[in-house]
Amino acid sequence: MNRTRFSSALMAVILAVGILSMGIARPAAASEKTWRYVTYAGAAATALGIAKKKPLIAAVGAAGGYLGYRKWKGEAKERRERERRFGRRDR
Repeated sequence: MNRTRFSSALMAVILAVGILSMGIARPAAASEKTWRYVTYAGAAATALGIAKKKPLIAAVGAAGGYLGYRKWKGEAKERRERERRFGRRDR
């Protein structure tokens, strides 16, 4: 009976550590390529909104394109800074 309690407690600790360690893991970050695609999609949505004479679609596309462009250039700047500091990574 005592052995069963110990193994149950051990299993609970292992499970708790596993669940808590999942929260520590770093979430996936959007890369430079992802933001470039967002920029292109925003530009396409803007063009579509203008062609269809839908100002809301054009405005949302322009805002998305602007956000994507700013993030894209920010990621590129950070990458260049990392490469300058630590050297270029082998691909």
